[in-house]
Amino acid sequence: MGATTGFVVAVAAYLLVPTALACLTLAAAAIATVIAWTTEYAADVPLVVGVALFALGLIGALLSLVDVLRPVPLALAVSAATALFGAQQPLGSNAWVTYALTAGLAVACFAAYLGVHSTVLLVAGVVATTIVVPEVVWDLTDGAVGGGVLLLVAGAVLLATSLVSTWLRRHR
Repeated sequence: MGATTGFVVAVAAYLLVPTALACLTLAAAAIATVIAWTTEYAADVPLVVGVALFALGLIGALLSLVDVLRPVPLALAVSAATALFGAQQPLGSNAWVTYALTAGLAVACFAAYLGVHSTVLLVAGVVATTIVVPEVVWDLTDGAVGGGVLLLVAGAVLLATSLVSTWLRRHR
């Protein structure tokens, strides 16, 4: 109940004074509310909380892309971070859900960049890709790859996605 009340107050404050601080406060209140509601009513808490936070991040990104949440770069960054945090929550028994959500976030960020041209979307796509590929490699090999090989995979993914992002940015 307290988180929901805080969210309502944060919405009112943002509507009255739409500043960066109000946007951050609204995001924190929304995250707290989602966590409070999902942990109270969920059987598989990590999965439900993760999916709910992922959805919250996508909703926040959509609201910022249609210019409801401002400043747009900050709202996009907070939304992408929330979605990525949510995507990583089900890790464990629901590893493939984690991988699907994280990869979906990366694809969504790169696709949205083609229409919006916000560098924040490129960065979020690169980060999500750099996280998910080594996780999948680790899982597919049942941890047989060493830490050094996994680090090489992560570095290669980071370089490749950074190169593609740079190319996209220059040729838009």
